[in-house]
Amino acid sequence: MGDSNTGPSTAKHLSERIELAQNVSRVLLINPPIYDIRIPWARFIQPIRLLWLSTYFQNASADVRIIDAVALADSKPLRKVLARTIDVDTHTVNVWRFGMSLPAIEKALRAFLRAQWQPDIIYVECATTFWWEGAKEVIATAKGIFPDSRICLIGAYAELAPEHARSQTLADVVGALDWSELALLTPNLAHYSTKPDSIYLALHDGQRAAAEILEEMSRLRTDYNVQSFAFLDHGVTSDHRESYCELLEQIASQGIRVRLSALGTIPLRDFANHPELATLMKQAGYAQVCFADDRGAPVGADADEALIGHAALAAKACERAGFRIRTDAVTASLCLGRPGESLEARGKVATKLVHHLGSLIFWPYQPSPRDLPKISLEDQNGKLFPFRHLNKCSFTDYLSILGLASVLNAKYRTETFDFLGNGLISRLFRDSIGRQAWIRPKISREP
Repeated sequence: MGDSNTGPSTAKHLSERIELAQNVSRVLLINPPIYDIRIPWARFIQPIRLLWLSTYFQNASADVRIIDAVALADSKPLRKVLARTIDVDTHTVNVWRFGMSLPAIEKALRAFLRAQWQPDIIYVECATTFWWEGAKEVIATAKGIFPDSRICLIGAYAELAPEHARSQTLADVVGALDWSELALLTPNLAHYSTKPDSIYLALHDGQRAAAEILEEMSRLRTDYNVQSFAFLDHGVTSDHRESYCELLEQIASQGIRVRLSALGTIPLRDFANHPELATLMKQAGYAQVCFADDRGAPVGADADEALIGHAALAAKACERAGFRIRTDAVTASLCLGRPGESLEARGKVATKLVHHLGSLIFWPYQPSPRDLPKISLEDQNGKLFPFRHLNKCSFTDYLSILGLASVLNAKYRTETFDFLGNGLISRLFRDSIGRQAWIRPKISREP
């Protein structure tokens, strides 16, 4: 994500390093509501770092409570209400508030107060810079009810826009925690009545032994009946392939029955260069592979051709391993909205990726706050494509290419259609597009 960039090196722009609170008896963790135009993968949003914190403080004998304002319950869609509308070029775009209502959050906090339970410290995590409004409102509400509690704001917003966070929120501390040790902990799910679809695991830069991760998976399966897992580590098959493969081999050899998903963490080139990975992942229980997008690659024709070549080889590896192409089992990803890109080129790459891998997700490029200092933080939302004017495009142009993805991903009897295939329908379709056959010819009215 673009949010992984660091800001200017002046002290006032740097987030404070937060030391974990010691000798506290009561800890409250809050995952705030979200302000956004849409949340396409709501079921995969998970406050994994708060869950690690919960385990840490529970191990330290503290009484831990959590309010997850965007937790899903009983397969119901995430609650949303219209927050405002904004003008984006010629479009009026709805900004929604997703999650628990503010009265519901206040009610939950006051219930703690009535029970004479007041937290010594409150951690609020805001995972994305342009979601800051949700963090602001829960901090203000918590500060009003628990004025003596110390509130720490953590997450990408606190780390990448600390000056903004200090001016806009009532947090006592704005900064970053050291997650190197916390990431070794098993997340605490005891506060959830409805467990998340998948639980995230961390190899911690390949430092964790396979036996340690297998033990963590066993605890989660036994204590919470979790059967689905995904790994947080980006490039795990690139930088830590040896330890990752060792883990998968043990899962397969021990016959551990789990459902694994790769959610945008594995580059296409890794399957292309190491096709045996696909077979090993299938044997270990992978049911879904959503490949990483190309946001880290240069913008241009050479990088596009390399990506398409990797997709062709990755598709062959997936098919040999038993993953069904053109189903939800395999999905390509493509970054959209980077400065300097050509939408025509993106459309061509998208179509070729779908030809090889069957389906595609466009991932909007999220800039760092320092990239767009003159644009308000909420308007830096990647889904608004804030670099569109630099690319000499309109918001309508970007909506059109998103529409292309909808067409490419459309399924008939659970499978997508290959628009670049050799079949008759594919050839007729391409011929129709080439002739612009959908345009009504002009009829001469001359006698």
